[in-house]
Amino acid sequence: MIYIFFDKKPKNNNELNNEDEIVFLTTVYDEIKFIMVKGILGENKIPYTVKYRGSCAAYMRIEFGKIASPADIFVRRSDFDKAENLIGVVIN
Repeated sequence: MIYIFFDKKPKNNNELNNEDEIVFLTTVYDEIKFIMVKGILGENKIPYTVKYRGSCAAYMRIEFGKIASPADIFVRRSDFDKAENLIGVVIN
């Protein structure tokens, strides 16, 4: 399951430029860290995409404080450095 929170959706691939490219930011395995990362990105108005891994990801996300399937978080290339700096404390 993918959640997309980007404000502008390109009409076609020709409209994508290097700055709009979506790049991998991090993978979170813990629900608390997941909530914190989403909050930090949202507070700083950094759009992000979340992709859950695994077959049961859409049905059973949380199991005793852990995410049942790891969550990959993606951001725009233009926001990557800022996002990486902001979430560095949470992830490390």
